[in-house]
Amino acid sequence: MNQTAGLAVGHYILLKDPITGNPLAGNPRKIENIDVATRTVTWGTAYAPVNVTMNAVKVLFHNAAFETFGRVDSGGYLTLADQAAPEGSPANAAWLWSDGTSRALRVRTKDGITSSLNNGGTGTVAMGDTDRTPAASVHQCGVIVTTGTLTSHRLLTLPPATDTDAYGKWIDNTCTGAFSVVVRQSTGATVSVPNGAKAYVWLDSRGVTKLM
Repeated sequence: MNQTAGLAVGHYILLKDPITGNPLAGNPRKIENIDVATRTVTWGTAYAPVNVTMNAVKVLFHNAAFETFGRVDSGGYLTLADQAAPEGSPANAAWLWSDGTSRALRVRTKDGITSSLNNGGTGTVAMGDTDRTPAASVHQCGVIVTTGTLTSHRLLTLPPATDTDAYGKWIDNTCTGAFSVVVRQSTGATVSVPNGAKAYVWLDSRGVTKLM
């Protein structure tokens, strides 16, 4: 391209024949990458980016169109259209959809973990008076509830986080007994949540930090 000013990854562009003004085949396309030094734009369709070389064509912005996603009702509510699980989607994508069979609201995180968001995205861990590492369907939930009767402090080990992939969790410790659930990663700082207490914890390269 002769210049890339105004273009950004994620934009949709439309190429037109400079003489007829008719759209070229395969448009619009989503910009996947921009090399500013060489003014090269990589674009694609359905997450299949390809390099395209065109000469003397017009480049116009094109508004994205959402299809079979849902509708916004008069009260401002978004109603999701029933969908099957997103098969064949790219590994680095996250999805939110309404299950066409069970009508559950489901989410798939970029690491491929799929779970239901019914009950507000809450996962439950039965401590069983032992240390626990929650299943994937539990540890990806925003709220983790621990249950059981403890006779000593027990470890709740969550997936490791980096500063780039840091995340937060609400821990609702409903266990009984005069002990605590210790929230930890495999390394780093830990946070003790007393039985009957709640805490919002943050996980990053330092380990686990209590925020509230």
